[in-house]
Amino acid sequence: MIFLRAIRQLIDPVDPNIQRPEFDIEIHKENGELVSGRCVCTSSNWERNTVNLKFVASGEIRKFHAPLMVRFNGKEVML
Repeated sequence: MIFLRAIRQLIDPVDPNIQRPEFDIEIHKENGELVSGRCVCTSSNWERNTVNLKFVASGEIRKFHAPLMVRFNGKEVML
């Protein structure tokens, strides 16, 4: 289990000189769709709880609400 506040530190480092890591993610969207894959966080707005994720395989960039994350690197996400 991993807490959402810990994920914030891992995917979006404060220091701009640190390379953003790749990670595995599973997100349950509000419409019930399950989105999963290997991603890199391109940007975030933690005041609005949103993250922009770039999927490594396709290069697609999508915006998600962070509280909808259900798994991060195989660990269950807790709010």
